[in-house]
Amino acid sequence: MSEANEKKFVIKHVFKSIGSIKSGQMVYGSPNEHFGYNWTLGTTWVLASTMNYIKLKCEKVPDDSSWSIEASISSEMLNKMGK
Repeated sequence: MSEANEKKFVIKHVFKSIGSIKSGQMVYGSPNEHFGYNWTLGTTWVLASTMNYIKLKCEKVPDDSSWSIEASISSEMLNKMGK
């Protein structure tokens, strides 16, 4: 896709009380509409390995086989004091 045809957006969500998320439980933020599709961020913990996973979900993937997405995800973890 040429740069002129690219569609870009930013989606953000703050997950609170992540310590109460059970291992393997996926928790989702509110959907955000971009370019006619709802996008949602989700997170889960795998406590045995203390790994946190972030998921970007498109709630309705088009039937068009030429459709694709390139994503870059960054995250921060802060304690209650913001550190």
